[in-house]
Parts: sequence; C-alpha cells; structure tokens
Amino acid sequence: MTKLEIVQGDITQQPDIDAIVNAANDLLEPGGGVCGAIYRAAGVDQLDRAIKYLYEDDDGVSCLTGQCVHTPAFDLPNRFVIHAVGPIWPATPTAYDRLDDVRQLGMQQRRETAQRQLASAYSQSLILADVLGCKSVAFPAISTGIYGYPPEQAAEVAAEAVTKTVIETTPGIELVRFVCFDQNTEELLRSALVVSAVEVLFPSDNTDEQLTLPFPT
Repeated sequence: MTKLEIVQGDITQQPDIDAIVNAANDLLEPGGGVCGAIYRAAGVDQLDRAIKYLYEDDDGVSCLTGQCVHTPAFDLPNRFVIHAVGPIWPATPTAYDRLDDVRQLGMQQRRETAQRQLASAYSQSLILADVLGCKSVAFPAISTGIYGYPPEQAAEVAAEAVTKTVIETTPGIELVRFVCFDQNTEELLRSALVVSAVEVLFPSDNTDEQLTLPFPT
C-alpha cells in the first residue's frame, strides 16, 4: 500500500525521505527556485561535479524533457536526488499561431505534449526511485515556477500520474510526499488527488484499493 501525503514546506528539509525530486532544467545546471535551493543544500560544487562525472558526454550534459537522472544527495538528509526535467508551458500563441484555426491546433498540440511530458517526469521519477531501492519519494510542484505550467492543471497531471504509477508500476514505493511551496498549491493538489483516487481506486472493474490518501477536511 502506498501512502500519499501533502505538506507545505521546504523540500530540502525532509529527513525521513529516501529520494527528493529536483525540478531540473534540461542542462542539469543550478537554477533558481526549487532547483537552486536543492543545489545549495546539497552543495553546489559537489552536486555539479557529480552531474558532470555521471552524465557528461561529447555534447555536454543534458536530459530530455519528461525524463530524469539521479545523483547522491550529498549534504541533504536523503539518499538520492532525482533530477526530473519538466516542460515549459507554451503559454502565449505567437502571431503566426493566430493566423487561423490550424495554427491554434498547433498550440493545442504543444500543450498536450507538455502534459504528457509532465506526467512522464513524475512517473519516471517514481520508477527510478523504485529501481534505486527507495521506499519514499518527495516531489515539488514540477514546472509550475518559471516554466509557467498552470498550477491547477499541473496538480491534475501530477495526481493522475502518481496514483497510476504507484498502483500499476511501483507498488514498492511506500510513501509519496508532495511538498508545496504555498497554500494554494497544497489545496489544488488535495483536490486533484481526491478526484484521481476515485477514478483510480474505483474503476468499473472494481480494482482492489491499494492507496491511502490525505483527504481534505
């Protein structure tokens, strides 16, 4: 049985969690927001050296959007940092996109791609954590900072991706914790997880319950 938790706090201060997830950029460089905080807490120099040692090739260091890699957690109170690259939300159509309905369809397709990539960032992180032998994982709200993914939609994607993955693919993960920066993100995730739990736990074929959720009061 996997337990899902939602807390408001600092993802670098989760000492009971095996692996924390970094909202990484595709070059796996120190950044702002969650990424910058994780690098500083782990130790910028040693984390940067580990990234280059493990993942640098002739073309430099990179990670595809929707995918993830891992490093030791170094000075953080965890075993691993999983660096997951979320999508940049295609927020505003360009002048070219506004020409006709076909161009608008192009924007819709890009948004659907971003949705699939965000779901993949969550699911692939859980799968990697499971491979690493982790029993617990903590996530930030991936892509909702400077990458501009709308928080309500991001919460829905995260809730569905995580609930499906822990039931279908990673039952060995015992605890998934969402660490929210603010109250609004926390409330959005709670609502999204309730909806996702109903859809995943009580499908038409009466799948046995395998998930425990912190339902809002």
